[in-house]
Amino acid sequence: MPARVPSRLLPWFLILLCACARPPLRPAGQGELWVDGTAMGGDGTREHPLRSLTEALSRPGPLLVHLASGRYEGPFLLPEGTRLMGAGPQTVLTVAGAGAGVVETRGEASLEALSVEGGAWGLEVGGRVRVKDVVFRGQAQGAVRVGAGHLEGSGLQFEAGPGGPAQGSARCLPEEHRAWKPPAPRVTPPVAVGVLVEARAGAPVPPILVLQDSRFTGPYERAVRVRGGATVRLEGTCFQGVQVALSQEGGVAEVERARVSGGTGPAFLSLEGTLKLVDVHVQGHEYGVTTNRARLSVRGFTSEHAGRA
Repeated sequence: MPARVPSRLLPWFLILLCACARPPLRPAGQGELWVDGTAMGGDGTREHPLRSLTEALSRPGPLLVHLASGRYEGPFLLPEGTRLMGAGPQTVLTVAGAGAGVVETRGEASLEALSVEGGAWGLEVGGRVRVKDVVFRGQAQGAVRVGAGHLEGSGLQFEAGPGGPAQGSARCLPEEHRAWKPPAPRVTPPVAVGVLVEARAGAPVPPILVLQDSRFTGPYERAVRVRGGATVRLEGTCFQGVQVALSQEGGVAEVERARVSGGTGPAFLSLEGTLKLVDVHVQGHEYGVTTNRARLSVRGFTSEHAGRA
């Protein structure tokens, strides 16, 4: 026979039963938000999205923010744990003028399926950041600056000029499937760098960049620049029309399955670093590879129509 609960304890016993049966509360600030710049402005649900990305980022995190197609004007500082999910290249993050950056991170964050246009820098990385299927276009100083942390990117497109909406895949066509032509005269001013990977002063750990199946197009003076002992790995990367594909000043760089064409400077320039090239094909350029006091490892490297050697 089950034990009876004393009548004076019955109210407390019922309260305890209700508390145990209630589903656990979600931690404050965790959840999903929807943002649509054309909406009237709601509570951030799918049915009633917020109108402002800035308002969404002011909510306590971590957050997963879904962005509808449209233009969103920053600058934006992504709090720790923020994930931005766009609707494709028509979801555009931008900033007025060329003096400010568009997006900055100071912790773990991710961006996916959107475009970043204009600004001094498109993305400034200060933590562990993942970027997938993102277009960087029309920055004044450079598309991405990695001063600390670890950036992993896949399916990225870097366009030096303002251009238009991205078209097609970010993967390179094999060079043997295209007839080579000398680079055409440049009609747009060069951009200093596509991705700058440089350790900040006093940083305890050098930054790391990993790019897969990505493309650089247009007159970048240096598509990827490595400085200050940073580590870079590029896999399945295409460089078209850049002056220098990779400029390395110290640190370690590994390049695998890369195609470089249409530039005027050395395709790969390494100074006092360690450079590894595997399955790399260069068409044109002044030199295929130029090194000075560097350690070079090469396997499956070809250079055609070099201007000097």
